[in-house]
Amino acid sequence: MAPSYRNVVLVALAAVASADTEPTVWGSVAVIMNGERTPLRGGLASTITPQGAQQMYGQGVAFRQRYIDGTNAQDNLFRAPIRGIERDTLDNSQLTILTNTDVHTIAGATAFLQGLYPPIDDEFLHEAGGVSLSYDAATDNYTQYPLNGYQYPAISTLSTLEETSIPLHGHKGCFNWLNAMDKLLDDENIRKEADATLESYQEIFSSLPLNGAFTGDFPSFWNAYDVFDYVRYQSNHNSTIHRQLEEPILSEPTLEFLERNAFKQQLALNTDSSLSGASTRDPVRSIAGQALAQGILDALAAVVSSRGETDKLTLMFTSFHPFIAFWSLTQLLTPSTDPSSPYASFPAPGFSMAFELIGDQPGQPGQFPSNDHLRVRFAIRNTNSSTPFRADNLFGTPVSDRELHDGRTVTADEAHFRDSKLSGAGLVFDKETGRTTARETADDDGVSVLSTDMTAQPVRPRESV
Repeated sequence: MAPSYRNVVLVALAAVASADTEPTVWGSVAVIMNGERTPLRGGLASTITPQGAQQMYGQGVAFRQRYIDGTNAQDNLFRAPIRGIERDTLDNSQLTILTNTDVHTIAGATAFLQGLYPPIDDEFLHEAGGVSLSYDAATDNYTQYPLNGYQYPAISTLSTLEETSIPLHGHKGCFNWLNAMDKLLDDENIRKEADATLESYQEIFSSLPLNGAFTGDFPSFWNAYDVFDYVRYQSNHNSTIHRQLEEPILSEPTLEFLERNAFKQQLALNTDSSLSGASTRDPVRSIAGQALAQGILDALAAVVSSRGETDKLTLMFTSFHPFIAFWSLTQLLTPSTDPSSPYASFPAPGFSMAFELIGDQPGQPGQFPSNDHLRVRFAIRNTNSSTPFRADNLFGTPVSDRELHDGRTVTADEAHFRDSKLSGAGLVFDKETGRTTARETADDDGVSVLSTDMTAQPVRPRESV
């Protein structure tokens, strides 16, 4: 049975240059990386760390400053208040919050929401009755929520058995993706990479402080991410290992070597381009990015369908796999990407991408604009407290200084979105088995899974937005 990815509004991806009056923001769809967690290897229980919780909380605060407070600039965070969103009291009808079932992801989403809608005394949702919620007529008293007015978000935790989980982890349970992973074991280029790095792995894990750290499955390029994940955690939380890792073992710092090769390994697993290093192409390897793109379009389409009345803020909490695949599909990550770019390695814990539906109807302030006047601004932010949101350029679309300055409309090529690599059409979801397999780019009734209802626009880069 095909998933419900049909008749989806093709949403333009664009940014609008700042002007005297900023455009109205009608909704935002954000994809947010997990905060720091315990490693996959090493026998520790899966949980978010205190640092990870602070990362997510801080990102939630930044989102509040951008989308909810929307007043005086502070901490260099540009404000883009979402029209009509509740400012103080959390209204779950305005939010869609999606996570997988990993304990650390759910905890991170909870920490984020504590920053987005912090506890508040003597404030109650007007639509739910306002102050009468707290009044007890029998005692003539008012009761506050626990923890000084803690607010309770409705977080949807989605297992791989649920169709709506596909945008969060489209690669999981996908037979074709798993088959593609098996084929990489025999890929000539990948085997050469594994052979070329094996001696360095052996040297690292036969020396202090990591000798004996792994038993059975010896560290190599084949398990490069798990190895890096473990060593990074130990370096952050074990003072002895942190200190000894500062002593060089190879010609480059140990953590840099492990991260570089872990990223190479995951590019092979999650991209279908020259980034992967594989000798053969297989579009299904980037299925996590395809599914994420479709989920983003679905969420933006919901804002359009409600004319900005509901679905004002969608938050999708996930792992690094969809990020990497999406970056490769949208040319944020290419072989020529600057090594200092945030796309040149794993997304930092708490890293976010936001797709903001913006626009105004000329001469009709406050009216939801027609499709010709809707755009989507793409912005990113890491969890450094001094870092602003920053717009970036999808698909490498050239943008002139004049277009950047005056926000002139520029139509992007629809082929970017009609291309099957971004259609999300690689998935067929079977509700009985909870698994996905490949399908053609057309829907089961022969209709393309992407349809055009809005004008496509390029993203315009800015220092901060």
